[in-house]
Amino acid sequence: MIRAKLEMNTINIRLDDGKHYCTYCGKEIKPDTEIDHHEEIEYYHCDCKDALEEIRICKEIAEHERQIEKLRNMFPVPRYQSAVKIVIEKI
Repeated sequence: MIRAKLEMNTINIRLDDGKHYCTYCGKEIKPDTEIDHHEEIEYYHCDCKDALEEIRICKEIAEHERQIEKLRNMFPVPRYQSAVKIVIEKI
Protein backbone atom coordinates (compact mmCIF):
# COMPACT_ATOMS: atom_id res chain seq x y z
CA MET A 1 0.00 0.00 0.00
CA ILE A 2 1.31 3.44 -0.96
CA ARG A 3 -0.23 6.43 0.83
CA ALA A 4 -0.64 9.89 -0.68
CA LYS A 5 1.12 12.74 1.10
CA LEU A 6 -2.15 14.64 1.31
CA GLU A 7 -5.53 13.04 0.64
CA MET A 8 -7.27 16.05 -0.87
CA ASN A 9 -7.38 18.17 -4.00
CA THR A 10 -6.94 21.89 -4.36
CA ILE A 11 -8.91 23.75 -7.02
CA ASN A 12 -7.41 22.86 -10.37
CA ILE A 13 -8.15 22.87 -14.07
CA ARG A 14 -7.98 19.64 -16.08
CA LEU A 15 -7.33 20.12 -19.78
CA ASP A 16 -8.17 17.74 -22.62
CA ASP A 17 -4.62 16.42 -22.60
CA GLY A 18 -5.24 15.00 -19.09
CA LYS A 19 -2.87 17.40 -17.36
CA HIS A 20 -3.98 19.36 -14.27
CA TYR A 21 -3.03 22.98 -13.62
CA CYS A 22 -3.29 25.08 -10.47
CA THR A 23 -5.96 27.78 -10.65
CA TYR A 24 -3.89 30.06 -8.42
CA CYS A 25 -0.42 30.00 -9.99
CA GLY A 26 -1.03 28.21 -13.31
CA LYS A 27 1.72 25.60 -12.99
CA GLU A 28 1.17 21.96 -13.88
CA ILE A 29 0.27 19.73 -10.93
CA LYS A 30 1.65 16.19 -10.83
CA PRO A 31 -0.63 13.61 -9.17
CA ASP A 32 -0.06 12.52 -5.58
CA THR A 33 -0.96 8.85 -6.05
CA GLU A 34 -2.30 6.44 -3.47
CA ILE A 35 -2.35 2.72 -4.25
CA ASP A 36 -4.37 0.41 -2.02
CA HIS A 37 -5.44 -3.14 -2.94
CA HIS A 38 -4.65 -2.52 -6.63
CA GLU A 39 -6.89 0.57 -6.58
CA GLU A 40 -5.24 3.81 -7.62
CA ILE A 41 -6.45 7.24 -6.43
CA GLU A 42 -4.82 10.44 -7.67
CA TYR A 43 -4.95 13.69 -5.69
CA TYR A 44 -4.01 16.99 -7.28
CA HIS A 45 -2.76 19.71 -4.96
CA CYS A 46 -0.34 22.52 -5.61
CA ASP A 47 2.23 23.83 -3.15
CA CYS A 48 1.90 27.54 -4.01
CA LYS A 49 0.97 30.06 -1.29
CA ASP A 50 -2.71 30.33 -2.24
CA ALA A 51 -3.20 26.55 -2.58
CA LEU A 52 -1.60 26.03 0.85
CA GLU A 53 -4.00 28.63 2.26
CA GLU A 54 -6.92 26.74 0.66
CA ILE A 55 -5.70 23.53 2.31
CA ARG A 56 -5.40 25.26 5.69
CA ILE A 57 -8.93 26.69 5.43
CA CYS A 58 -10.40 23.31 4.36
CA LYS A 59 -8.77 21.62 7.36
CA GLU A 60 -10.11 24.35 9.67
CA ILE A 61 -13.63 23.94 8.22
CA ALA A 62 -13.40 20.15 8.75
CA GLU A 63 -12.38 20.69 12.39
CA HIS A 64 -15.33 23.05 12.95
CA GLU A 65 -17.69 20.50 11.37
CA ARG A 66 -16.37 17.83 13.78
CA GLN A 67 -16.97 20.20 16.70
CA ILE A 68 -20.51 20.95 15.48
CA GLU A 69 -21.27 17.22 15.21
CA LYS A 70 -19.90 16.68 18.71
CA LEU A 71 -22.19 19.45 20.02
CA ARG A 72 -25.21 18.01 18.19
CA ASN A 73 -24.56 14.66 19.85
CA MET A 74 -24.74 16.38 23.25
CA PHE A 75 -28.46 17.20 22.89
CA PRO A 76 -30.54 15.45 25.53
CA VAL A 77 -32.67 12.56 24.30
CA PRO A 78 -36.33 13.63 23.90
CA ARG A 79 -38.79 11.66 26.01
CA TYR A 80 -41.91 12.67 24.09
CA GLN A 81 -42.81 13.21 20.47
CA SER A 82 -45.88 14.12 18.51
CA ALA A 83 -47.55 11.52 16.33
CA VAL A 84 -50.24 11.69 13.67
CA LYS A 85 -52.84 8.97 13.62
CA ILE A 86 -54.43 8.28 10.24
CA VAL A 87 -57.96 6.87 10.37
CA ILE A 88 -59.83 5.67 7.28
CA GLU A 89 -63.61 5.64 7.76
CA LYS A 90 -66.21 4.22 5.45
CA ILE A 91 -68.75 6.90 4.41
